[in-house]
Amino acid sequence: MQEETQERIISRHAQMVNDLSDHIYKESEDWLKFTALVKAYMPPKAVKDNLQQIVDYLIQQQHISYGHYDKLYEVVFKINKAAADIIKKAESDIKAIQDGEWRQMNT
Repeated sequence: MQEETQERIISRHAQMVNDLSDHIYKESEDWLKFTALVKAYMPPKAVKDNLQQIVDYLIQQQHISYGHYDKLYEVVFKINKAAADIIKKAESDIKAIQDGEWRQMNT
């Protein structure tokens, strides 16, 4: 995979996490639900205080990967449908980047 393509994928992933953070954060109503559900994929002591750390852990443990967020989507969909749409959009965008269609979409 070209370096530019990988950079775009990582950038789109980061944008997704930032967008999700507007919906799911420690002070939100959904946070306790989210952390309870995500414990299916990580030990309780690994659950941190912010979404970025949790997503990083899920990637490190290969529960999710760039553009493949099935387990994260399952958890988020159960608590916040609008936030789940953010994940599906990111998956679609990353697939377009991988297929070489992203440049055409953004020109």
